[in-house]
Amino acid sequence: MNRADETRADILSFLLTEYPLDSSVRYLEEVARSFLLGEYNEEFVEKFWHDQGTRFREEFVSETNSRIDLGASLRYEVLDDEGEKLRGAGAAARPQDPRLAFQDALQELTPLEFERLAGVLLQWAGCHSAWLTPESHDQGLDAFGYAAFFPVEGLWPSGLPQVVFLAQAKHYIKQRVSSYDLREFVGASECAKHRIYAVQGDRYAELARKNHILGIREAVPGIK
Repeated sequence: MNRADETRADILSFLLTEYPLDSSVRYLEEVARSFLLGEYNEEFVEKFWHDQGTRFREEFVSETNSRIDLGASLRYEVLDDEGEKLRGAGAAARPQDPRLAFQDALQELTPLEFERLAGVLLQWAGCHSAWLTPESHDQGLDAFGYAAFFPVEGLWPSGLPQVVFLAQAKHYIKQRVSSYDLREFVGASECAKHRIYAVQGDRYAELARKNHILGIREAVPGIK
């Protein structure tokens, strides 16, 4: 990705993740220039908008329409057909989309809090047991857990197959999880499976236990 592509992506990420919900009516060019001036000098901003402004508008309109079609949340609403005029999604006199409040709450989490959330997600995914990995030297895995391959009520019977869930938290705000991140996660899972660690010792002894029964509240500190 070249610098122009990265810059357009940065502006779009700002609009999708940090644009003020209470923003009054503004024009897209004004918003973009204001954002860029926080990072670059006026000469760069002027040249960038001259060369890339049209393309950015097209990408902005395409991304916005795609999210509207999917029913996804947006931090802004577009007030004209050209995608030039917008305002914050919370500025209008109507109930705010609760997904936006959830987005803000996620972004305010500390890195450690976000990693702990991985344990909660494993619980929601159906794991009957879950563990958080050590805060330091986690070897690329933040949590893991077990779920029943064939759901059975009550205690988990010995000898039946289980599904192992692995989790790695990426607290990105302005970028998407990349193919590099996915390859890193696959590599970390393979290393854990074969007990290959950067430090000595069995980091995740529970990863090998097939019949361990432990409540999620006991297994993951901080889960209520």
